[in-house]
Amino acid sequence: MGLDLSKLLSTTSQSVYEYRDIWSEEAGVLNADNSQWSYGNGSTGFIGLPIDSGWEVVAMYFHADTYPATGSVVIDLMDYGLDPSNATANTIATISVTSATDGGGNTNNAFKYQVYTDPIAIPTVAEVTQVGFITRTLSGAISDARVGARLRRKVGDFITDITFN
Repeated sequence: MGLDLSKLLSTTSQSVYEYRDIWSEEAGVLNADNSQWSYGNGSTGFIGLPIDSGWEVVAMYFHADTYPATGSVVIDLMDYGLDPSNATANTIATISVTSATDGGGNTNNAFKYQVYTDPIAIPTVAEVTQVGFITRTLSGAISDARVGARLRRKVGDFITDITFN
């Protein structure tokens, strides 16, 4: 006969997460249905960053130094799987900026930070995938832009309260 601790005490716990941001900057003129996003060396195309399993998207963000007042842009975070040349990759998350002031910015400093109330899981194949960005739609001469995604992964639980019964 063992001692059943659940009859003696109750616990309350909270999830603990680690966070990671991935971001990219434009490597040329923004165009619709174009993967002109680069990770620091100017290379473009259906490229991404490797992500191991367990991550989910909690937010996306966008910033452009030049953004016409009535411009708009839609950018997708893509799951390129193990083949980053895959132009038909699946969309994981999307950010849509409908005007220079949509996220609180202006025509000289347009930005938006979009939080997903229900985080979006990043699928993995063989414990890894590659994620990258693609511009889906564009209206206006938007330039000097950056796009990013905030990711989190659960690393454990933290006991926040113990009650003796």
